[in-house]
Amino acid sequence: MTDVFDANPSSSDRWRPTRAGLISVWRYWEEVFTFHRGRLLLRGPNGSGKSLALELLLPFLLDADASPSRLTSAAKSRGGLFDRVMTGTDEATRTGFAWVEFRRGDQVFTVGARIRASQSTRRADPDYFTTTLAVGRGLHLLDASRVPVSRQALVEAIGDTGRVHDSGEQHRAAVREVLFPGFGADRYASVVGALLTLRKEKLSQQLVNVEQLSTVLSDALPPLDDHDIATVAEGFERLDRRRDELKALEAELREVRLLAGRQRDYARAVVVGGASAVISAETRRDDVTRSERKARDELRDVSAEADRTDAELGTGEQRIADAGVAIEACKDSDAYRAGAALADLRTQARRLAEIADRQRIAAAAARSASDDAAGERDAAAAERHTTAANLEHAGRDLRAAGQLVGGDGVVADAEGAADTDGGEHLIAAWLGARRTLLAEVRAALHDHEQAVLRRSLHEEHAAAAEDDLRRRHDDHRRALADAADAAARYAADVDRWASGCPVIGPDRVAGALPRPADDPDRVTPVLARLQSDLARDLAVAGRDLDVEEQAAAQERDDLLHERARWEHSALPEVDAPPWRTGRHDLAGAPLWMLVDPVASATSVEVDRLEAALTAAGLLDAWVAPDGSVTLADGRADLVLTAQPAVAGTALDALVVPAGGGDVTDATVATVLAAVALVDSALAGGARPAPGVPEVAVGRDGTYRLGSAFGRGPDRPARVLGAPARERHRQARLADIDAALGATAEQLAGIRR
Repeated sequence: MTDVFDANPSSSDRWRPTRAGLISVWRYWEEVFTFHRGRLLLRGPNGSGKSLALELLLPFLLDADASPSRLTSAAKSRGGLFDRVMTGTDEATRTGFAWVEFRRGDQVFTVGARIRASQSTRRADPDYFTTTLAVGRGLHLLDASRVPVSRQALVEAIGDTGRVHDSGEQHRAAVREVLFPGFGADRYASVVGALLTLRKEKLSQQLVNVEQLSTVLSDALPPLDDHDIATVAEGFERLDRRRDELKALEAELREVRLLAGRQRDYARAVVVGGASAVISAETRRDDVTRSERKARDELRDVSAEADRTDAELGTGEQRIADAGVAIEACKDSDAYRAGAALADLRTQARRLAEIADRQRIAAAAARSASDDAAGERDAAAAERHTTAANLEHAGRDLRAAGQLVGGDGVVADAEGAADTDGGEHLIAAWLGARRTLLAEVRAALHDHEQAVLRRSLHEEHAAAAEDDLRRRHDDHRRALADAADAAARYAADVDRWASGCPVIGPDRVAGALPRPADDPDRVTPVLARLQSDLARDLAVAGRDLDVEEQAAAQERDDLLHERARWEHSALPEVDAPPWRTGRHDLAGAPLWMLVDPVASATSVEVDRLEAALTAAGLLDAWVAPDGSVTLADGRADLVLTAQPAVAGTALDALVVPAGGGDVTDATVATVLAAVALVDSALAGGARPAPGVPEVAVGRDGTYRLGSAFGRGPDRPARVLGAPARERHRQARLADIDAALGATAEQLAGIRR
């Protein structure tokens, strides 16, 4: 229900429910419900009053309609407003409040109802109000005596911050103007109708599909206005046009996306081709760079070779020139003349040169093989040296180990053996024999150690047996002494226990015990018989105590029930005479419920006035709604009726109508004006003077009924006025608390 007022919790321009309260209705005395961000969650078992509390708050306080069909949220009616107010009390009349507080920023708007119900009329009359005051802060619905205020007091408390409305229509208009500005009466009624429909219990279980939900909402809401329908239809037409425009835009968007995809594929192909060209150019550039670098290196080598060739060419040209000179010289020599044989010599020289080259290559290969062999020889020599060192080290270790185990001779034989493998086998055989011998020695040592352990264990067992024998002998001797002491102590304890039984009686216990009482086998049967006798006596006493406890518990329950009734502001009861007929089916009320003391009346005057009215039988006299006298056959009662006003002072000088109920204030005022109020009803002798009323009540507690005079009891007022009723209630609560304390002590004593 609260979602109607808080559709947007973050909005600050909406009214939002913050608190709600129930005072003196149903089983609620003074309960305040706090909303969290405009929402209220009530949890509890069935029958705890969750639905009933909401029915008394919303939308009842917005609708101002107390008919049972508008209040009940269940499928079955829970009764009308009277049943909701009077349930939980046995008072003749009851006044309560229901209110809800709304806030918007710092603004406060409280909607409420004052409900007064009467057992005699079986009706509940609400007075609806609205105000800008907050309950409990600026507006108090209970007076100083914790009694719900009257309608007049409520009007004065609200003042100019709101008003108490004369009708439900005025209340709905005031609520609609503040909480739903701009809403007409029909629209406001539709909102309330929707709330009434949606707040029904277990509604979600009935809505099995969307169509059923639509039907429920349609039934809850009135038909729409034609202008509103036209506006909505025009909006739908605009939505259709906008939908067509959106479809056209979506088609254009699809075409644009298709074109963009194709352009993207083309651009991707162009980019891939350009990237391939770039990669190929990069590869070619790297190849050219490597070729250029290689060419540069080759150019540098060729340039160096050219320089060397130029140098050699110069040398060769010089040599050629020298050779030319030499040739010219040789031509003149005899040798030249023998040049015919020069060609053969040259051929032979070339053949010898080739042979020399082959011999030179073979020599180089031989030198290389010789160098490799020399390296292998050096490595073998180094390895041999290392092996010899390791052999020497191993020999030292072997000889040292042989000295430790007594194998010097075997080691010497192994070292002197011509075959190394034979020496190794000799040492291995000797080690196997030594290991076998060592295992036998270790087994013998283990057996020896186990034998020593067994001998030690047997010695310990023998010593322990001797100690145990001595200890048992000592224990037996001490046990005999302890048995004698225990028998003596047992006898003394039994005698002491027998003499310390004041409830049973020492003589009775001592007379039943054997003498001497030092043997439990003789004492136990005697105590069993005594226990049986005591159990019978105890059963009788327990039965008597149960009766006393039940009586005390019943008295406590009666006191608690009475205290609960007084705790919830129960009205005091005036003692009715035994001859009077019951009044449950009568319209009207007793006199004490219809009046309140005037503000200027002192407590002494109120006490004595109530004493006089009580003794005269007028305090509880019945007043009909119209002041008439109706005493049918079989009805025994005392009735006050409207009579002409007395001359002089009347009861209305001390008490005035309290207001509310089905007896009008005018009728009550007429009844009060017909009873004279005098200083003392005993003044003037046994017969009043002429003109003096026959019925008079004295300020001193006396009264006169014709020729009958009397005086009421001297005690504080109990029912005349709210202060007196509250004082009597507190005094009765104190008496009940004292009686409860005494009863609790009595019960505790009985249980002990």
